[in-house]
This record gives sequence, C-alpha cells and structure tokens, in this order.
Amino acid sequence: MGKKLAVYDINGNITAFYDNIDSPIPASVTNVIEITQAQWQTCVSEPGQWYVASGALAQVPPPTAAQLLATAQSTQTVELTQACANAIISGFTSNALGSAYIYPSTVTDQANQNTVADCPSGGLLWCESNGAWAFRQHTQAQAQAVVTSFASWLNHCQSQLIALTTKVNTATSVDAVEAIAWVNP
Repeated sequence: MGKKLAVYDINGNITAFYDNIDSPIPASVTNVIEITQAQWQTCVSEPGQWYVASGALAQVPPPTAAQLLATAQSTQTVELTQACANAIISGFTSNALGSAYIYPSTVTDQANQNTVADCPSGGLLWCESNGAWAFRQHTQAQAQAVVTSFASWLNHCQSQLIALTTKVNTATSVDAVEAIAWVNP
C-alpha cells in the first residue's frame, strides 16, 4: 500500500488527494502532507470537513451559534426575496373596469399595460373575471388605473419584503429566522 497524500492551498483547504502508487502526485505540486489510510478514508468520505493547519490534518470546527444564525438569516433573506419577486409577477387585482378583475404581471404584461396606458385610444388588456380570461377593451384612463393598481401591488410586496427582512436581520435564533415566511399581501 502506497503513501496517501493530501494537497492543500495557501488557506489550508484540501484541494486534492493522491496515492503515490495509483495516482502519483505531479512534480509541480507543492503544499503536500502525508496522511494515514484512516485519514484518507475519512477525508474522502467527509469532504469539506478537513483542512491543513500548521502542517497537520485538522477537522474543520463546527460553526458557532453566530455563524449558524448568520447563515440562516442569509438563506431566509434569499428565500423571501425570491418569494417577493414571484408574488410581483403572479398577478394583481384592479377595479379599473368597475369591478374586480385579475391582471397578469409578468414583465411582458407590465410593458403591454404601460403601452395601452400611454395610448390615447386605449386598447385591449388581458384580464380575468370569474375564471374567464379574455382581452377586454380599456380606455386610456382605465389602463392607467390598471397600471396604478399594479404599482400599488408592487409597493405592497416590496414593503412586506422590507418588513420581513428587518425581522430576519433582528431575529436572535435560527428557529425565529426560519419562522418568518412570505404570505402575499
């Protein structure tokens, strides 16, 4: 059985493993330590859990409570931001036609709504009432009311994201962070 070797970078992170019989180490490689068969098996079965410190193999210490909290906060913020983005393009309600209609709000839908709102003669907008989707005629004023309704929806979503992100950033435990969830406003 040949020597087992671990190659590491300047920060001590293990970057490769070599066996001087089956996979000889290239001559140009520096920062190498010899490790035991048991260490080899542990390092290979638990990647990312080991590093080199002062020329010896060492196990990565478990994260501190502060590190776990920071990771949870970062993860939750990403999830809330994505939920907000999804909500913004999920559609909104407007009473522009005199009663509640649902309008789509993807980027293309927003552009179409703004185009009709800018047109003096108005135009057709895609909307839904009682489960029936159709292109319905809108005057310019009605289309502008649709755009205003979307802006209100957008602002509600963004305001909720700010409030939830503030809660996440001030939470003092991982459980408290993970309990903060998006619900469409």
